[in-house]
Amino acid sequence: MTNLVHRVISVRGARGRLTRRRALFRIIAVLTPFLFGSAFAAPARDAGTYDANRTVITGTATAARGDSAARISQMPRGRLAITSRETTPGADRLQSKPETPEAPPELSYQETQVARRAVDNGDQTFVMVDKARGLIILFEHGQAVFGGAALTGENDADNLPKDALTEKIARMNALRYKVTPAGRFTLSRGYEKDYGTLLDVNEIQGPDWGIAIHKVYLGTPSEHRDARLRSPAAEDKHITFGCINVAADTMRYLLRELPMKQTTPLYVLPRDAAMTMAWFTPRQS
Repeated sequence: MTNLVHRVISVRGARGRLTRRRALFRIIAVLTPFLFGSAFAAPARDAGTYDANRTVITGTATAARGDSAARISQMPRGRLAITSRETTPGADRLQSKPETPEAPPELSYQETQVARRAVDNGDQTFVMVDKARGLIILFEHGQAVFGGAALTGENDADNLPKDALTEKIARMNALRYKVTPAGRFTLSRGYEKDYGTLLDVNEIQGPDWGIAIHKVYLGTPSEHRDARLRSPAAEDKHITFGCINVAADTMRYLLRELPMKQTTPLYVLPRDAAMTMAWFTPRQS
């Protein structure tokens, strides 16, 4: 019996010593990072590590630890990008940027002439299309405030054929009909299912067609209209049937700035700059 008691006491003492050792190791493990810095800290997941599905996980150690400030956005090919507000300034604004207008171009002599004539005639807010330069320009209070690329008619003539307004669209495939005519016109909002809201040129309407300003038509890939819009070469801008094609961002900006119900003057400059003032005569008072 005495031997049994001694064995029990010995076992309990050994367990007590083991418990004290474990507690001591735990205390050392907790205090080590604070006493010796990050050299002994556990490594955080870094950018470029892969999960079991071979999905790339990029981000900071803060995000890898599940910090509540981390944001996750879907990237191409199933990649996930994790960014933290602590490490990426303005990360909470990454989802979308507000639309900002392009700076207006430096006006040519011809554009300046027509803008002055427009203001003299009482037009303060108006749209100008320069076919020779492939530009669309918005004026507010008589000043250019926006400029963007524009595609116009494949035929660079300034007048539509005399029979154009009586022909149906099915009979107008010839090059002589593919004209964006010069002159002063007015714009009104319209709608077409393929383009959404657009700006109809009120004075140019055929039996089953019309000329309008609308977002670029991409139905014929061989025409490369999207590439033409981005091209710096003015000669690339002549490809349409007569409508004025612009980038989707340009169209949204124009629709945002122009009046909802009132008409807006449109000035389409002639290719022959020497004849400019003949197209835009002073308005009679």
